[in-house]
Amino acid sequence: PDMVAETRWLRSPYVGVEMNKFYSQPLDCPEDLWRPNNMCVAYCDQYQGWYRARVQQVSPDGKLLQCSMVDYGDVQKIPLSSVRPLTKQFAALPIQACRAALCGVMPVDGSMVWSDESKKFFSTAVSERMLWVKLVAQDSASQILWMHIIDTSHDDTDVYISNSLVEKGLGIRPPQNSL
Repeated sequence: PDMVAETRWLRSPYVGVEMNKFYSQPLDCPEDLWRPNNMCVAYCDQYQGWYRARVQQVSPDGKLLQCSMVDYGDVQKIPLSSVRPLTKQFAALPIQACRAALCGVMPVDGSMVWSDESKKFFSTAVSERMLWVKLVAQDSASQILWMHIIDTSHDDTDVYISNSLVEKGLGIRPPQNSL
C-alpha cells in the first residue's frame, strides 16, 4: 500500500502566509543540526513555499537532505541552504499526511509494490480534484487507513478509483478475506 492519500486540512491561508513570511528571512543554523528523523522546515520548489518536513537522509557531503514533507506525504531532495529549524509555533500544528491504502485492489503481481504506471494513473486520477473518501478500516498496528476513493464528478455514475485500476489492468482484486 504505497499509494499515499494526501490530506490538505492545514491549508489555512493564514498559516501558509505566516510560515512563508517567517521562514523567508535568512537564519543561521548549525550544519550538523540535520540528522535523520529531525523535524525542519524546507523550501520546496514544487509547492513554491516553506513546508514542514522530517529529515530522512543526509547526503555524504552534507549539502542535500532527503525530506519527507509531513503535510503532503511525499519525499523531496532539498539543498541545505533551503532548510530551517522548525519553531514551536509551527511544530504545534498536527501533521496532515497519513498512511492510507485503497480497499478492493492490489498490485497485479500480488506484491505490495505498485508499478510506476499504476502510480502515475492513481496520481492523475486523484490530483487536483474534489473526491469522496469512505473510510473502511484503520489498522492500528501499521497506522494505515483503508479507504475507498470515489470520483463523484461524473453525471451518470460514481467512479471508485480501485475499480478503475482493475479495469485498466493496473490492479487486481485481493483475496476475499482481506481489505
